[in-house]
Amino acid sequence: MESQEVIAQAVSPQGRTVEITASVWAYVQKHHGMEGALHLVCLAISRPDVQAQDPRPGRERYWLRTLPPFPFPWLRAVVQFYGETDRLVTAFGEDRNPDPFARMTITIGTQQFEHVDYDEASDVLYLTAGVPRVPAGSHGTPEGHNVRYDEGGTVIGLTLVNVKWLLERDGEIKITIPSSLSAETLAPALD
Repeated sequence: MESQEVIAQAVSPQGRTVEITASVWAYVQKHHGMEGALHLVCLAISRPDVQAQDPRPGRERYWLRTLPPFPFPWLRAVVQFYGETDRLVTAFGEDRNPDPFARMTITIGTQQFEHVDYDEASDVLYLTAGVPRVPAGSHGTPEGHNVRYDEGGTVIGLTLVNVKWLLERDGEIKITIPSSLSAETLAPALD
């Protein structure tokens, strides 16, 4: 059973209290260089050098520029909003500069994804079309990825898993996006 005991708190620049639970901290410490870095995580949340919205709705990211002996130049903390008090989801060190203005667009088929985020620790690529928002539904693909839809059935996001591994193994990533054809669309062809 995961421990929900709060072992630390930090106040974000917006004045929101962020709790760090024992179970989340146990997970975070499995990332390289994070053992004993609780004070850095609290500092990243309370006085971040860079702050940005996460592609997943209801989350915020905080980056702290670090110095040795921390093994990475940046520490990223991801926080989930939970009513009155927020919770740390994960934290890890990274080499990549978190410039929120360096944007990239990826096009798959006819769909453009303007928000691209790669989580190196998990080897997961998050793609979002338009403004990040809560999906009305989602669907797993045969390849193990996830497709997110809005209320009208339009694809608004993709979560691609094992990205680097698949690219190294296969040289490409296959994505099957479920689609359907209405009776109205097919009617002229059937007459």
